[in-house]
Amino acid sequence: IACVLGRLGLRTLIPVDWEKHVDEIIPYCRRFGVECLKVTGKLGTQGRQDAVRRLQESKIDAIVSTRVMDTGIDLPELAAIIDAGFKSDSTTTEQTAGRIRRKKTEQDNISFYFVICDYTSGMLIGRHRKILKTLATIAGTVFHEVETPLELNILLPRIIQEERGKQHAA
Repeated sequence: IACVLGRLGLRTLIPVDWEKHVDEIIPYCRRFGVECLKVTGKLGTQGRQDAVRRLQESKIDAIVSTRVMDTGIDLPELAAIIDAGFKSDSTTTEQTAGRIRRKKTEQDNISFYFVICDYTSGMLIGRHRKILKTLATIAGTVFHEVETPLELNILLPRIIQEERGKQHAA
């Protein structure tokens, strides 16, 4: 997902619950050409601000972070979130989704919130449904379900083209 978003020039946040997951995701992203930075609470305020600046300047495609980036940090022109963790409550999900729904100034006002669903565990299915139910309450949310990166590779450019047409017609 991050690779497709990077090719489309969409700035992305990938929040996870634990630092070990950040360490697992970053090499995978880089292997597919996604330039990303690790951000955890250990980085400190200046380090987090530097990561945000690099994202804003398009020097990186994504920030892979622990929950330290969920709230209280201004994320510039953020276009996508790939939620690779689990929100504990609907308020946190709404706050995270709100980060990409802000009016964009430098690009199209299109936002994506990806929920990685694992259908092999009943407990995880319940958590994913809770996240999706919360997102469904946010005005303007449209759902698309894909199962493979190839489907996403086809769907994302089509969605962007359709949304650009709507915005220019308005």
